[in-house]
Order: sequence, then structure tokens, then C-alpha cells
Amino acid sequence: FGFGDLFGRRRGGPRRGSDLRYNLEISFEEAAFGTETHIQIPRAETCKECGGNGAAPGTQPTACPTCGGSGQMTFQQGFFSVARTCSRCRGTGRVVASECKTCHGEGQVAIERKLQIKIPPGVDTGSQLRITGEGEAGGLGGPPGDLYVVIRVEADQRGPRRAGRPPGRAHPRRRQDQDLGSGGRAARDHPPRPRPGLPPARQQAPRRSPRAPARGHPHPAQLRAEAPVRAAREDAARPRHQGQGQDALRPHEGHPGLRGRP
Repeated sequence: FGFGDLFGRRRGGPRRGSDLRYNLEISFEEAAFGTETHIQIPRAETCKECGGNGAAPGTQPTACPTCGGSGQMTFQQGFFSVARTCSRCRGTGRVVASECKTCHGEGQVAIERKLQIKIPPGVDTGSQLRITGEGEAGGLGGPPGDLYVVIRVEADQRGPRRAGRPPGRAHPRRRQDQDLGSGGRAARDHPPRPRPGLPPARQQAPRRSPRAPARGHPHPAQLRAEAPVRAAREDAARPRHQGQGQDALRPHEGHPGLRGRP
């Protein structure tokens, strides 16, 4: 008598399958717009020859004579009783007289399963996608585990991106566009003279194709103003103190200045 009997399930009953993890690396464009891809995962699946019981066709497993079908062996040590897993049935509570030739009595076989997964737009490094029921098969008729796909986004060459933030880019901008404003492919134009390094209002990324079901995912962009090369050279060649000194204080011709006032 133990906790397994209180909850109506013994140690040798059905067991849930183990969860699996798959690391998937995608490009920056796929993370921003979403994509569909195929993956192959090695996992344990229920043997179709024996149905998962490990016995040869036409036979059935029997209760373990060592533990009496409980899957545990109880030992008395002084005032305490210690329960250990049965070494003969390995905790299943059943033994197979004639093993299945396909799975060799294990009830499961290792296979390579190909899955098609859909990655939503806007995922980032560390995002996890849970696929229910695609883990390893359960034991003795138990439910299968789940598959967790962990996303890793490749570094983008066109702009830095901080961890934990949605994918974005730093777009270079001409100086005249910085002062007067300009339009772009997105739905909203760039306003004139925004603060350097300040991302504008969130803009919907353009559709990947006319058949795309979604309108897009918020795709923040950071504007970076670029000074013209010619203007930078002229500023460097100009004297540093030009316009300063006594000549700067001299009044214009034909104007009496402050001292010439009556």
C-alpha cells in the first residue's frame, strides 16, 4: 500500500513520454516575416508490431512473479520500510516470455520523424514553440511527450539588435531627408528632423507576398543620419575662428551702430 494506490495508479502503470528539444537557427528575414520549414527529429515511437507491450504477436505479457506486478520490492530496515524498483521487470510489473523481434521487448523503436512547423513573425532568439504530442512515445499506453523548438536568430549585417527586443534595423538616411523628411516603403513617412537614434512610431512591415494571410508584424526601425562627404570636407577646411575678432564687432557700412545713435 502506497501513494500510488491512493491516487489509483501504480508505479507499473502507463507513463507519459519524455519531452524533446530541437534547436532551430533561422535567418533575420525569416524571424521578421515568419516562415514554414521542415525538421527531422530522432525519437522513440510505439512499436507497431506488438502495440507497445513488447510481447511477440499472439502472446501477452504476464505479471512479474518477483514483485507480484507492483513493480517495487519492499525491504525492511529496522523500523523503516524501503521500496526499490524491481530488478526483473524494471518497474513495469510485467514480464514478457516471448519478446517481439522488432523492438526486442522494449515496446518502442527509434525512428526519424519529419515535421513541418510554422514559425510566426516576430520571434527572437530564445523563443520556444511548443508542439503538443510530438515528443517521445509514452510507456505502457501512456500519452506522448511534447516537442519544444528553441529559436536562434542569425545576426543581421545591416544593423545591431539588442537581446530581448523585437527584430529591427538601423537605416542610413541622407542629411536633406533628415531635415525635410522623406517617404519610404512603409505606410508612414519619416518625419523631419527626428532625434538621432530614436526609433519612429512602429510601422507594419510590408507583406512578403500577396497571398500572405497576415498584414505583417511590427518592425521597428532606427534612423541614422549621414553627413554629406563634401560638406564635411568644406567644414574641415574652413578656419576654426572665422568671423571672430575685431572684424566681427565692426558695424556694417551705412549703419551707424549703437554708438552712432542720437
